[in-house]
Amino acid sequence: MKPGRRVVVILLSVMTLVVAGAAVYIGSQLQNQADVTPDDTAAAGPGQGYTNICGCGTAANCQACAGCNTGSFSCSGGAWAVRFTCNGRQTECRSNEEQNVRNIDTSRCGVTQQVDVFSKNCRAGGGWSCGDTDLVSYLVYYTGDCTGPAPAPAPAPAAIRG
Repeated sequence: MKPGRRVVVILLSVMTLVVAGAAVYIGSQLQNQADVTPDDTAAAGPGQGYTNICGCGTAANCQACAGCNTGSFSCSGGAWAVRFTCNGRQTECRSNEEQNVRNIDTSRCGVTQQVDVFSKNCRAGGGWSCGDTDLVSYLVYYTGDCTGPAPAPAPAPAAIRG
């Protein structure tokens, strides 16, 4: 082996060992962090409230929030609506889609629900066909920390209804 190649091989071997050592160190540090998953969950508890309203944060001061009523946890108007449900406190949620559901289910705990209202059916062609200009209004609400047994997992996405 040529002397130049030998130096390159040694340098690459040393770098590989350094990266591997760093990965082991980082993994051990992450493993030693406290678990922040709630142990007790049940009915809604501390922390509940809106996390985003019409893209304006909790102040709702940049749009008219047309058709959404924060007091009744629901949205009306628009041609079509969808509700998403995510675990934990979020400011935006795009999981577990339920079509034509216009209200927040406040009976659950430990989940964020987002209701989006659109000017047209975004699933009419089988895929997603809406953009920002089709969004009429939305609410994002965290149902609160759980204080009893663990919550049921978020529901599976509903079948597409025509």
